[in-house]
Amino acid sequence: GGGAAAGRGTNGPRSEAAKKAANTRRRNAANARDMYERHERWKRGNSSNSNAHDDTMAAENAPKSRSQPSRMAKSQEVSYTASPYITPPKRVQQWQTNISELRKFYSHYRHYQLSRTSEDGKYKPLCDWIARQRTQYAKYKRGEKNTLDEE
Repeated sequence: GGGAAAGRGTNGPRSEAAKKAANTRRRNAANARDMYERHERWKRGNSSNSNAHDDTMAAENAPKSRSQPSRMAKSQEVSYTASPYITPPKRVQQWQTNISELRKFYSHYRHYQLSRTSEDGKYKPLCDWIARQRTQYAKYKRGEKNTLDEE
């Protein structure tokens, strides 16, 4: 017998990489679920009583460490955005706009096959965005570096 190393064959380093990739995918999926849940809470809060939502989000985002009350008051007193979930980053807003446009297109045409030249290029930006999403998703599925985030 060649011992434990002989049993692994040539797949030893590759299987470690595969394990690492699988762990990363699991972490990313958990982060995606967490982000999705936070987004859903944000949507529910913006569609109904926003004051109750602000209180809930403030409690969730309260500092976890012990701090002097005066410092905590100062940090909460001057804030240009009450919560990071009130105004999503520009990239998130653009993604939401694009997905909304894609849904409108689908509701009208019942397919996702956009043409860059249809209606005098009306859908060119959306078509380019879809192409980027598909490319990045394919990279993600192959385990390659991509620009997709948890959402």
